[in-house]
Amino acid sequence: EIFLHSEYANNDSIALINGIIRSDNNVTDLLFQQEAIDLINDNLSKVMTVLLVLAIILLFISFTLIRNTIRLSVYSKRFLINTMKLVGATSAFIRKPFVVNNIFTGIAAGIIADIIIFLMLTYFSSEYAELQPIISNTDIIIIFASVVLLGVIITTIATAFAVNRYIKMKSDQLYYV
Repeated sequence: EIFLHSEYANNDSIALINGIIRSDNNVTDLLFQQEAIDLINDNLSKVMTVLLVLAIILLFISFTLIRNTIRLSVYSKRFLINTMKLVGATSAFIRKPFVVNNIFTGIAAGIIADIIIFLMLTYFSSEYAELQPIISNTDIIIIFASVVLLGVIITTIATAFAVNRYIKMKSDQLYYV
């Protein structure tokens, strides 16, 4: 009886292992549940697709919420932006303090999200010990870094859009926004 690790439980690996085992003259018969493996792989790909769509929707929602929050913050400084523009400041010079401030906000938000993820992983790994081998330490580090990086990217892009709106606006329009 042979047991495969989950990494090898796909059709390509099983076909390769099947060929290797059948080439041995001492093996008379080889049985495995191909239908069950196909069903599991199909279900996993469906679940992954649903989770990917859900992640994209949540990313869009978070970007929209962050963008609106930043727009409110920048809105309160629209006259300052206009004054800087009137004295000859470049767009990059006007945009820089807003972007830098929100980069730090994105880092802080990413760290807070990482702490929450870490607490959830700690809880689930203590409650369900069989889940521990599923995620390696490398995966966790990649997830933590991605969360912080995504927080920085989202806040930077949202800030640039919000500030650019007021940089491009004429002085007369500031009162009607």
